[in-house]
Amino acid sequence: MQLRVRSNGSLLWNFNYREPVTKKRINIGFGTYPELSLANARKKAVEARELLAQGIDPKVQRDTLNEAKRAETEHIFENVATAWFEFKKHSVTPAYAEDIWRSLTLHVLPDLRTTPLAKITAPMVIALLRPIEAKGSLETVKRLSQRLNEIMTYGVNSGLIFANPLTGIRAVFKKPKKENMAALPPRGAPRTHAGDRERQHQTHHPLPDRMAVAHDDSARRGGDHTLGRHRL
Repeated sequence: MQLRVRSNGSLLWNFNYREPVTKKRINIGFGTYPELSLANARKKAVEARELLAQGIDPKVQRDTLNEAKRAETEHIFENVATAWFEFKKHSVTPAYAEDIWRSLTLHVLPDLRTTPLAKITAPMVIALLRPIEAKGSLETVKRLSQRLNEIMTYGVNSGLIFANPLTGIRAVFKKPKKENMAALPPRGAPRTHAGDRERQHQTHHPLPDRMAVAHDDSARRGGDHTLGRHRL
């Protein structure tokens, strides 16, 4: 470990080591002096040697940890959900897009807003949706499960997480019952409304009147014929 003087006059604790695989010489900076004391710089040098003894590059390890910390602040649920929504809204109607974001705002964001995407688990989301299920809002649970799955899948496809932990969570909730709607009669089918039945009744039952008219006509024709024969 060395204390190097930079061109701008600042002092930097520097640790030089061989990369475990390639054996190339690499420098890693621990921090500036006096912000980082000699005692703390030595402690970091010990930690770096312990990693090297395990075949781990201390610089790679540090970068990995820094990326994980950055992901915890940048890749929180709200940010990823917002990015997913901006992509999703172009494939649905404006009204449906508004419904999607409203459901997330009401039921999900209050609890998961600042949660890193990598720390979201199935038990966490199930516990979040159980009270909604208990109220009987089963269709809401179904839609939220679907939307949360899409957000997590978006995170996987974006390289933010390795896998979607919410796959299949809909199976642990009750399914909403389907309501059967009354079927409309096919085109051309006879209608059976009360008015139609009344008209059918009027059409099928005037037989006595027709018979009476026919009888009168026959009587008149018969009378005329007899009278004509009598005249001859």
